[in-house]
Amino acid sequence: MKTAIPILQNIILSELEKDSKFEIQKTNAIFWTNITVDLLRFEQDAKPVYALIYSLELDNPEKIISKLTTFFETFIKALAENYVLGETSEATDYLLQSNNETFGKEVAFLKTLQQAVKSVERKRIKSYLPKSYERLTFEISDTDFENATIKKGREDLREKFKQWNSELVEESTPVISIANGQKNKIISLSWLKYAVAACVVLATGLFFFKYTNQAIVPNENTIVKTDNKNDTLNPEKNITIENGISIAAITIVSENTIVQQSEAMGFSSEKKLKITITVKDATSRIKSLEKYIAANTKETTTLNNYKKELIDLEKTIDNYEFDGKLLKLFSKFNFKQDAVLVTDDQNYYLKKENFYYVLKSENKTMQLTKVSDNKILEVLKKISFENE
Repeated sequence: MKTAIPILQNIILSELEKDSKFEIQKTNAIFWTNITVDLLRFEQDAKPVYALIYSLELDNPEKIISKLTTFFETFIKALAENYVLGETSEATDYLLQSNNETFGKEVAFLKTLQQAVKSVERKRIKSYLPKSYERLTFEISDTDFENATIKKGREDLREKFKQWNSELVEESTPVISIANGQKNKIISLSWLKYAVAACVVLATGLFFFKYTNQAIVPNENTIVKTDNKNDTLNPEKNITIENGISIAAITIVSENTIVQQSEAMGFSSEKKLKITITVKDATSRIKSLEKYIAANTKETTTLNNYKKELIDLEKTIDNYEFDGKLLKLFSKFNFKQDAVLVTDDQNYYLKKENFYYVLKSENKTMQLTKVSDNKILEVLKKISFENE
């Protein structure tokens, strides 16, 4: 299945990645082998393919399942094309032995097309051969070539002289008179100007060609990286590159924010409570670690360290620490839309998107829990409405 699996991955993987709950680590080597084998039998029994799609626990598995017929046809066409071009595989052997009708029709069509192309190409070559022979036997004698070159060169030189003469007439140019017996020779400095200009252009071109830093293309498909000095000024923006995969950093943002409270409490803007919120968002780093771990199966120290870090980071999701003045959140937080609220009985709550969470002031890390009491929810929604 070495040939068939990459073909299927190119067809279906991009569609799977569009699902919001798709996790690449669930599509390991065993998964791709099973789905490739089951898709080859799709016309006889589609249930195993459905089961594999549901095993990915996607947000909308039915969307992928509705496209399986198209995936199957594209998959079979790709295998048929490889087969007609002389590349056989376990997949094509199975399709031939099972007398797969779709595969057989596609192979027959491609072979007919191949023969038609060959026939048309033969006719074109036959009609082209006489003209091709004339072109190959056409020769120019050395004398004709030399005369033509000299004639063209003289014509170009005459035109250049006419241009320079017209320029000399238009501008007043100092001249130098040199006595030589009874004859005087007049040398125009304009001619020197053109000569010097030509030399400067030539010298500059040679210098640029020799000393300009030119990009060198490697012989193999490797990644060439250059140091970006701006990155050293902003180390928090640096991203570690491991085997071509970017390992994102944890985003840390800290801001002072006003605590939302009921207007009935009568606080002015100067007297309103303020706390500091520090957000440590590891979402991007978790995704990049998952991608790296899925792409690297060979056990290494780096891989093991990343696995351990991923486990630790996943444990901190939606955790918080709160002491009444400083709130540390280990999750995403939108400072423009989300908020911290306090009720008349001095209980604190966190509003994230459309949900409310309890904030307990204790000296330890705790898990965010949603408010389930309807009466409290009504009070919190009223506070949010008053502070909009």
